[in-house]
Amino acid sequence: MPLNAILAGCAITPTEEISDAVVLVEDDRILAVGRRDAVPIPRSALQFQMPHATLVPGFIDVHVHGAGGQDVMRATPESLAVVATTLARRGTTSFLATTVTASPEMLCSSASGIADYITSQSNAAPSGNPMAELLGIHFEGPFISRTRRGVHPEQWIAGASPELFRQLLDAARGRARILTLAPELPGALAVVDAARSVGI
Repeated sequence: MPLNAILAGCAITPTEEISDAVVLVEDDRILAVGRRDAVPIPRSALQFQMPHATLVPGFIDVHVHGAGGQDVMRATPESLAVVATTLARRGTTSFLATTVTASPEMLCSSASGIADYITSQSNAAPSGNPMAELLGIHFEGPFISRTRRGVHPEQWIAGASPELFRQLLDAARGRARILTLAPELPGALAVVDAARSVGI
């Protein structure tokens, strides 16, 4: 793959904002980032002039219910691939698939499908389309407040149950990363303890 030089009006790194920036990229690896007058550009580099662009690191989105017309609750390889491809086209390079409050059976089925996709994505060959990496599962509910439930279906809101939470964790097979819950619910602290015990 050729050496590419992206010349932009600005680049933002974790530590600084660089005006009149150049980013050198080879084989999908960033080799250098800096001011144009400080980073030598090899003659062989293919240059991309983007004077009005701001370059930033890829975004990590920890709350994604879907994208591209697909819902992560479907949890099929095809639907999750559409979500991942759509996010990548818009600058998100990794994300957490976020569930909505649903029946325990549907939550477990979705968690299992998402876990399968995460395992297969690490073994899949690149498709040529950039895809955001699915890093894990964000369980939003079912242990949420009935009075502050937003769009979550009230009939599936559950009391804080360590037993149900363990079922969700089993279905997620080590891929759960975040749990949204209402801490004021009776039993919520036991669920928090269970989540913390597995690094959530």
